[in-house]
Amino acid sequence: MKRRCALAPGQLLQAYAALAVFSATIALPFGWHGLWLIPLWSLLEITVAGALFGVYMLHAADGEQISFSPEGQLAIEVVRGLDT
Repeated sequence: MKRRCALAPGQLLQAYAALAVFSATIALPFGWHGLWLIPLWSLLEITVAGALFGVYMLHAADGEQISFSPEGQLAIEVVRGLDT
C-alpha cells in the first residue's frame, strides 16, 4: 500500500521540534531583556503551528479504496479524518 502523506509522523515531529527550538532561540533573549511580547507571540505561533500539524496528521491517511467482493459487487471505502 502506498503512503498517502508527504511526511512520515516522525519527520513531522522533527519539523515541529525544529520550528519550536528555532522560534524559542530567537524569542527568549528578547524576553530576558524585558520585551515579553515577543516570547508570547512566539508561544502563540508554536501553538497554532502545532494545531495545524495536528490537523495535517489527522487527514494524512485520507483516501479511497475500491475493491470487488467475491459476489462481483463494487465496494468503495472512504476514509476522511476520524470518519470511515
